[in-house]
Amino acid sequence: EEMDFYVYSEGQLFDKSLKPQNIATLPEHRKVLLAVDPKLELSDVLDIISQVGHQNLQITKLDPAWQKRLQQQRDTP
Repeated sequence: EEMDFYVYSEGQLFDKSLKPQNIATLPEHRKVLLAVDPKLELSDVLDIISQVGHQNLQITKLDPAWQKRLQQQRDTP
């Protein structure tokens, strides 16, 4: 089954191309895989889940490759 992939890091939501997104606009009719910063507190993850507000959400941790990609994007002016 297909899923839409999003990244949540440092308070910002990104799509798989690392373009900023609004968490309220995640598609309800599709399954969403949300990768979060492994250092994120559980309470923050629960806040994200409540903001998304639908059942088609799965949470995973960002792997080192994605963390590096995010850091490179932040370092690029």
